Amino acid sequence: MFIKSLFNVLYHPLNKSQKVFIFFRILFWKLNQLFFKYPVVIQFTKSIKCICYPQSSYGSMIIYEHFPDYFEAQFLLKILKKDSNFVDVGAGLGDYSLLAAEKIKTGHIYAFEPVS
Repeated sequence: MFIKSLFNVLYHPLNKSQKVFIFFRILFWKLNQLFFKYPVVIQFTKSIKCICYPQSSYGSMIIYEHFPDYFEAQFLLKILKKDSNFVDVGAGLGDYSLLAAEKIKTGHIYAFEPVS
């Protein structure tokens, strides 16, 4: 299971050309999760940052891949316009809402997460 996950991270579309750097990013994050437990701020898009907490498994995926659902994220960025309205039901960390905020300037973004 670990080897498959490592392979998926190293061959993610955004990581293909920087495998050594990604390996050290994984090592840093694992050490941080075990010993320091500091949140890390990731530059999610050109103008938006995301705080990833060590206890969040999805936050770890953002640390490793920036966009875990890469193809869905690209689709979203392609179809949204500056005046679109976007509803994110089951927002989790809000990564899709953050992506939407990169494109939507005059529309509205609504994010709902029922689990605390």
